[in-house]
Amino acid sequence: MEHQRQHEVLWTRLVSVQGADAEVAREGQFFNTLLVVSICVAACMALAFLVAGMRGLFTFPHQMGWGLAFSGGFIALSAFCLHQTRQGRVAEMLRLYIWANFLGTLGFCLLFNGYQSVGWLLFFWPVSLAGTFLEPGDAVRMAVGVLLSYGVVVIGELFDVYAPPIVLTLESIRFLALSFGFIMLVATAGVINYLNMLHQREALSQARHLTETLDETRRDLEQRVLARTGELQERADQLQTIAELSRATASILDMDDLLETTVHLISDRLGYYHAGIFLLDAAGDWAMLRVASSEGGEKMLARGHRLRVGGQGIVGYVAQTGIPRIASNVGEDAVWFNNPDLPLTQSEMALPLVARGQTIGVLDIQTQERSAFTEQDVDVLRVLADSIAIAIANTRSLQETRAALNRLARYQEQDTFMAWRQALARRTMRLDYRYMAGLVSEAQVEETMALDQVDTLHEVTSVVDDAGLHLLLAPLRLQERTLGVLTFERPAPWSDDEIQLTQFVVEQLSLALDNARLLEQTRLAAQQERARSEIVASVRSLSTTDAILRTAAEELGRALKVERSRIQLLPPDENTAL
Repeated sequence: MEHQRQHEVLWTRLVSVQGADAEVAREGQFFNTLLVVSICVAACMALAFLVAGMRGLFTFPHQMGWGLAFSGGFIALSAFCLHQTRQGRVAEMLRLYIWANFLGTLGFCLLFNGYQSVGWLLFFWPVSLAGTFLEPGDAVRMAVGVLLSYGVVVIGELFDVYAPPIVLTLESIRFLALSFGFIMLVATAGVINYLNMLHQREALSQARHLTETLDETRRDLEQRVLARTGELQERADQLQTIAELSRATASILDMDDLLETTVHLISDRLGYYHAGIFLLDAAGDWAMLRVASSEGGEKMLARGHRLRVGGQGIVGYVAQTGIPRIASNVGEDAVWFNNPDLPLTQSEMALPLVARGQTIGVLDIQTQERSAFTEQDVDVLRVLADSIAIAIANTRSLQETRAALNRLARYQEQDTFMAWRQALARRTMRLDYRYMAGLVSEAQVEETMALDQVDTLHEVTSVVDDAGLHLLLAPLRLQERTLGVLTFERPAPWSDDEIQLTQFVVEQLSLALDNARLLEQTRLAAQQERARSEIVASVRSLSTTDAILRTAAEELGRALKVERSRIQLLPPDENTAL
């Protein structure tokens, strides 16, 4: 067994091809095997010439020498091609060997007996090899070339254009023909067919193995595609849910409603055990739990749960660093905070809520499964965290803007109301008038409405008094403040058209009154400016102290509409240094 194994190793080394891919190496190994057979075939042909010479079948000794030289040339050609093929030059040596065989065999036929040469039997070898190693058309072309060559030789001999240099005897021709026939029969019909069948079996075996490998690869790829498709579908569902969450949260303007809706949508749509949102306090020292979706979270909210920024717990870590963190197995995570209100937590993920480059809070998500979160989940859910942070920042900005606008409106309302009071006080106008029988007169105190009743009116209102009269009350409003009220009374009810007409007229009346006030205020400011300019000009035109003081007292008293005015200079203090 060991001896046989050594022979197999030696044979493999002899016919192996170096530095080629698997298919070229396999074809080269098959060709090298035929080259070894070719050497044996050439050796058998040399032996046939030698035996024929020993039996005296050649007329001249040099005839056997030419036969041995021909056989030796084929042996040298086969050995050269074998050496080059083992170096990896398979395709080049294939064509060289086959066409060299064709030309060498043709030369042998031309040398020995012409068209009657036994060498025409040797053409089976190159034609068979051409069909085996080259294209199928090469075997046909080579066979046609053999027929054409034979025809040319026949025509050349018949017309005495060509005569073979060596003419063998009939007995030697018979012996060589019988020898060459057996050699070609064994070489082509036996060895080549055997090697072809072996080559085909190896090819089929490799094809079968390759097919099995491809089937396994296909099944593995199908499983991978299914797994990847499932992952992509899960990511698509997450992104779709995140988009819906973003749209839902973007439409909420109240902070409490925004946070409450967000955590419940996250838990319901994505199927998490707990979701909570922590917001940092003004100093940035504590992360305060503002809203939670689980029962344990409600307990935490009831006792005012908070975590120190940078302290123990994933939330504190994320609030300090602004970096997402995953605890795949909370029992093994050194940063994890053991919360008795959430005993079923197995995995936790905390994402920073970053708005305008600043961490304003943390989104905390917990599940009952181990290793439930991956880095892909972080990338996907961070999009949700960013949208939540932006929504929170926008809601805060909106609330601050609304508060500022409300304060400004109150200030403007107070300024307008005070301006009206001052304008009415300057003109000593009464606030109450009545119209009756085409005349306008001042209303009596008992006939006017109380101020608290006026302030409660916000729109035109129809009421019935104790006497059964239908009253139409139309408030005069400017900037959410009621300045006065128009009261109309009659026995019949007021129609909707009359109410709408009164509402329209009263609104225009309110604007007209405010415009008149603004115009009067502008005129008053202009008069005061003109009076100041005149007084200053009069005072500056004087050069003596008495004249300046007398003129100032007179002009200021006239401008202020007072009965008396006085300017007094205090004597210098005796302790004042001169």
